[in-house]
Amino acid sequence: MTFINEDGQSFQLWEANVNIFMLETYGVGIDDIPDMPWHDWFKDNIEFNEAAEMAIAKVNEGGY
Repeated sequence: MTFINEDGQSFQLWEANVNIFMLETYGVGIDDIPDMPWHDWFKDNIEFNEAAEMAIAKVNEGGY
């Protein structure tokens, strides 16, 4: 099943964009950090770059 957000973007594309942004910005990808609520953030229409920033903030604060 393909999940599409309000912007018409699939979860797979959104997640790939998160990963690319993280790799380019922080030098780590989504597989290098603890699991995050990616799908929830996608369904909440959080932009991929904001999701990446949220994930890094959670890692840095020890939230995950």
